[in-house]
Amino acid sequence: MTHTSTSYDDVHVASIHALYHQLKIYPQSSQYTVLAAFYLTQDTSPDCEIISLGTGTKCLPETRIAFQGEAVNDSHAEILARRGALRWLLEEIIREKDQGSQWIERLQDVQHHHYRFREGIQLHLYISTVPCGDASTRFLAAFQDPEIASLKDSSHGVGAVKVHSEGIRTAARGRDNYHLFNVLRTKPGRADSPPTLSLSCSDKIASWSWLGIQGTLGAYFFQRGIYISKIVIGEVLRSEDIDLTRIVSVDCKRALGGRLDARYSLHKPVVVFTPVPFLHSRFTLGSGAATTSSNESLCWYANTPPSPRIPPRPLWSSISSDGNTKIQPLSVTRRGGDQENSSHNGNMQVLINGYKRGTSPKHRQRVKDDKFL
Repeated sequence: MTHTSTSYDDVHVASIHALYHQLKIYPQSSQYTVLAAFYLTQDTSPDCEIISLGTGTKCLPETRIAFQGEAVNDSHAEILARRGALRWLLEEIIREKDQGSQWIERLQDVQHHHYRFREGIQLHLYISTVPCGDASTRFLAAFQDPEIASLKDSSHGVGAVKVHSEGIRTAARGRDNYHLFNVLRTKPGRADSPPTLSLSCSDKIASWSWLGIQGTLGAYFFQRGIYISKIVIGEVLRSEDIDLTRIVSVDCKRALGGRLDARYSLHKPVVVFTPVPFLHSRFTLGSGAATTSSNESLCWYANTPPSPRIPPRPLWSSISSDGNTKIQPLSVTRRGGDQENSSHNGNMQVLINGYKRGTSPKHRQRVKDDKFL
């Protein structure tokens, strides 16, 4: 099976990047971030509908956990994108009741309000780099100094995985114990950072492959679950190392669902790699000493009312003479809005280390009813 994305996948990724650039929330010049987005496709159309987008690499340490909901404990891009997708799904239920939806439909059940995606609709996840945790250990080790990588490979010392008498392993911290697979890992990867209680993105995505992304509230409405059909990942192909690509492909398929095969019936996503570069990735900036991760996170989700009578706009303008799609995304104009105001047809918020930007520390404890995520 091929590891590479299709031309349609690459066009969808380019359109996600176009939306990201429209929102104009960028890291500083010496900082990098990770971009993730959820989007929908239809069997009858090559287009996609971007429903949520997130950037970020931070999570709150165990000592600063927000117990009243005043902060987002895990601000990694994949997690924020899922939060936005859940908000969009719940609001789409309201839009479906008011004026219909081309994406979801109500089941014929007179006693309950249960919904599902319409026939031919699929949910996809794009991530600009390999998710942290079990999926990325060997990918990261390939670009590290051998001496540093050997330290991470040690099964002894601080952070070592312990095996109980029942054969159950404890969670590893970050990138410790590179040589162990199928291990739950906590964020962050850096050993000099404060410890957290947040599981890695690999572990969380694996749980979505089993349980779906809908969460407790969403499960009331989507009892059959909301599952990811395909995960498109960036950066891997840029290494131009064929052997490394095969290794990371094996790691991703195992970590993002395959490792749970033994006991559960899963909805395992297809995993492919895209060559489309992300401008603000660590790979693009390089690994210089001055390069750091941004502490800002962008959260965006779509809110344009659907209209079955208006087809989605095409995402590219032409196909070349050799039959390959030219990755020339049009400006991402949401239905019902012009180009200049397209970003206003979605809801956007910026977090700094998990807290809403612009909120003073003394007001952080005020829990509001109109929370964004």
